[in-house]
Amino acid sequence: MKSEDKKAQYNSDITKEDEKILGDKSGNLRQDNGDDELLKNRETEPDFAAKDLDIPGSKNSKPLSNNRKPDEENQHYSLGSDHNENLELDIENTK
Repeated sequence: MKSEDKKAQYNSDITKEDEKILGDKSGNLRQDNGDDELLKNRETEPDFAAKDLDIPGSKNSKPLSNNRKPDEENQHYSLGSDHNENLELDIENTK
């Protein structure tokens, strides 16, 4: 196909069918009105930065010389696994 034929086949105008698929302009995101009302009527904007999350050890860890956080892999809260769920000092139940 020539590039002229490809350009001729594409119609960038919005048709009635496109409008039907996209929905109305009033803000209905879904046709079944599931969570649309909750999204439109929320009191605060979403916090995509997540500044208020409580990340264990984030305030206690000392920055390294190049402003990086130290590795948290060996911290107490990240040592659990399927084989080691009891992280307290209970030698009788360790495998």
